[in-house]
Amino acid sequence: MSRYSEIHGKSSRLPARRFGYYHRLNLIRDTLKAYSTPHTRLLDIGSAHGDYVWDFAQEGWEVTCLDINLERLKDGKQLNPKIAFVSGDGQKLPFSSHSFDVVTILNTLRYIPAPSQALLESSRVLRGGGGLVLIDHNKLSLDTLWARNPEVMRLFSIRGLRQMLSQSNFQILKAKYLFIPPASTPRQCLGIVPKLGVLLSSLGLSWIFPEIFIYAVKVEAKNE
Repeated sequence: MSRYSEIHGKSSRLPARRFGYYHRLNLIRDTLKAYSTPHTRLLDIGSAHGDYVWDFAQEGWEVTCLDINLERLKDGKQLNPKIAFVSGDGQKLPFSSHSFDVVTILNTLRYIPAPSQALLESSRVLRGGGGLVLIDHNKLSLDTLWARNPEVMRLFSIRGLRQMLSQSNFQILKAKYLFIPPASTPRQCLGIVPKLGVLLSSLGLSWIFPEIFIYAVKVEAKNE
């Protein structure tokens, strides 16, 4: 059984789900490597089972996973005994300031009642120059048609995220839209997905892609 199958169970039977999972994972890894982010202390907010950061723990990172769902934390601990799983709220992180080198918030920010506060807290626990990896749904895409619970699930734009991040002492170094195929995409069609993404980008249509990827670094405030 592959690592993805072990974590995701029945959903691992959908090739498009695996494609999206590894596309995000490789983008995170390549971005951290490109910007020479220190491979030491990483906090994943809204981590659930810790599936996206498990690989980093295997590569020597000191990984902490935070989630408000106790059942998911319990399952994650069984799957990843070497990772620290902590119960907590992203709006009030139970960690001291300057505790981490990297914070990841992966498709979680839209569920947090006060996303700006979560970003402020992320900034607080990051050291100066530390990196924030943020992935979430793009409100300009078709996701707006099938948001299951609009009262809880908010969608973002790069412009809106840029404003919130700036207010939290973050400087964006990389921002892009992600072309993730729907889960129902047939296996035989996945080979053309990257080419279709490139074509749409060349036509200036990347803004319709379903997800946003942002890498930002914390800028030291004068009083820190």
